[in-house]
Amino acid sequence: EDLAAIRAVLDEGAAGRFVLKPQREGGGYNFYGERLAAKLRENVVRDDANPETMVLDAKLGEYILMERLFPPTQRAVLLRSGRVEG
Repeated sequence: EDLAAIRAVLDEGAAGRFVLKPQREGGGYNFYGERLAAKLRENVVRDDANPETMVLDAKLGEYILMERLFPPTQRAVLLRSGRVEG
């Protein structure tokens, strides 16, 4: 499943569906979109004879590749002190 996600990013242009996050405390330092695809291209070696075979650089062990969540837009009303605002 993990390799299928990497293939989706590299072969199918699905970088927008994923985020590469470092496994450390705090936020930031995430890779999205083209930066994600570039990071994977730099750290994944493929066998020309068998493109399904991939070798991942040990540096990728510091990260987790996650599928992004895109929740639906919700309409809302802001109430403050019992009054509608906005």
